[in-house]
Amino acid sequence: MAPRLSVVGHDNQLHVVRADGTGRSQVTWPKQLDASARWGGVSAEDMASWPCWSPDGRWLACFQVGADGMGAGVAIVEAEGVEERLLHEFTDRLPIHLQWSPDGQLIAVLLQHAEALELWLCSVADGGARLVAEGSPLFFSWTPDAQSLLLHVGDGDGEASRVELRDAVGDGDDLVYRVPPGSFCTPMVAGSGPDPRVVYVVHSGNQSQVVSCNLQGEGLLGLALLPGLAALVCDPSGQHVAVSSAGSADGTPYDGISVVSVWGGEVRRLVNTPVLAFLWTPDGKRIVWCQWGPKRNRLCWYMRAIDGSEGPRRLVDFWPTRSQLFQLHFFEQFARSHPLVSADSKWLVWSGYNDAPKGEDGGGAEVRVLRLDEPDPQPIALGPGSYAVFEAGPPPDDLSGV
Repeated sequence: MAPRLSVVGHDNQLHVVRADGTGRSQVTWPKQLDASARWGGVSAEDMASWPCWSPDGRWLACFQVGADGMGAGVAIVEAEGVEERLLHEFTDRLPIHLQWSPDGQLIAVLLQHAEALELWLCSVADGGARLVAEGSPLFFSWTPDAQSLLLHVGDGDGEASRVELRDAVGDGDDLVYRVPPGSFCTPMVAGSGPDPRVVYVVHSGNQSQVVSCNLQGEGLLGLALLPGLAALVCDPSGQHVAVSSAGSADGTPYDGISVVSVWGGEVRRLVNTPVLAFLWTPDGKRIVWCQWGPKRNRLCWYMRAIDGSEGPRRLVDFWPTRSQLFQLHFFEQFARSHPLVSADSKWLVWSGYNDAPKGEDGGGAEVRVLRLDEPDPQPIALGPGSYAVFEAGPPPDDLSGV
């Protein structure tokens, strides 16, 4: 059976559909009725955005956003559309990102308030919200046991940023890593065993050095030296990390993609072209990436096998929606929470246009999927939509691709 996706439709509501186009159902509905909504129109005062699947696939978390975008409720809705719960209503804040804890008990919510970012935790069982961090920059990852959050956080006043391990369920002391971070975004917790490695970036002269360490920030191992802003995404097994770097943080493309073990060793170059974003397939056997095409604002999806059995393959071109482009710009933060490749590694999803967009985001945009396991796949349109994300799932047992 084809895997499930959640789609933000042209009506700004969430829908669930399978990758082969079957089983489509609407799971959120406008709460504010106005004249147009009563007659099947769209209420601009009530929109659902950024669906995120729970680890067990039962629930979808999402933002419920008003027309001005400043203020959002965090809600969960059953994927079957039976039950919906509002966990907390935030005011005067811009919704950015949300992510379930690995045990499905908490949802981390990233918001912008004035010039700073805030990270809140919402309890799935009891609702409400608790502020756990604020600053700029602010990126985070969950530890596999769902007990702590790994933060890359700064004070936004020119002071050096920090990597911290923060208690997510109690009032334990914060652990600030002894070696401060360099120029990068999201720290990664590699692996799900009892002793996972943390991968982040430190300064090394005028360069950025990708390092790994234990959860206490000790036992640093140097993995790769990179110039400028570094980017990193760990593979599903937690044994390898894909890395790249850009000259600056102004949207400059990253210079290719390399792969290295989290324990150090040879750095293998896989991609030599400038890339916008990159991600692993859940089976750990391929890297999928996006790069700018020859036409303005047009992107191209590519893929290649890690073991060299398959060279770089161009998949499809498209113009992204604003939501899609936002995820690609912050792809490291979205890597674990909003998968664009299905758990069986067979499908890729994106939202965009065949031709240059001429209106607001979502107008004329479609959600499309592509089979990654076919030699000459053709995009399949799943209908109108500005954003879509696959249901998360455990990776296959065979992660021997690297």
